Amino acid sequence: MSLFPSQTGHKEDGEADPRWIVTDRGDGKNVNSWHWEEKDLTGTAHDTLKQRFNDLSFPTNSADLMISVKELSDISGDCTVAQRKGKIMCYFGIKMTIKWKATVGGAAKAVEGKMTIEEVEHDNYKEDYDIAVSTTDNDANNEKAAQWLRGTGRKIVRSTIFNSNL
Repeated sequence: MSLFPSQTGHKEDGEADPRWIVTDRGDGKNVNSWHWEEKDLTGTAHDTLKQRFNDLSFPTNSADLMISVKELSDISGDCTVAQRKGKIMCYFGIKMTIKWKATVGGAAKAVEGKMTIEEVEHDNYKEDYDIAVSTTDNDANNEKAAQWLRGTGRKIVRSTIFNSNL
């Protein structure tokens, strides 16, 4: 008798080998999450990020500079959770634009701009992916806010995304 079942999954004597039998279940249940399953969580991921960035204030530790998120103006991409053989995997690719506003040195006019994140993916969301910072005007107040966002602000945005549990 062979140690390995034949390609048809039967023993040499014609009896079924229980290691290779997959029982059809009437209820369609995926026992022990053995077969591939996936669930689209794109809407949930987008809503979670919008909630995290809604009215986020950046802790500048300066009375001279106050920066906050005006809105998460654009978000696209997908998020899927898959399970195979009991192992859970999350795949996502998200792009977004964050509009910000700042008050610099007690100036009457607020300065504004945006932070653009071209892509955060499941393989790089813990790393220093690119976040472009731009302003609506080119003056000293806009530059001061943009400089702070390019330094500390990017770290806060990455931390907010990382802690969103996508």
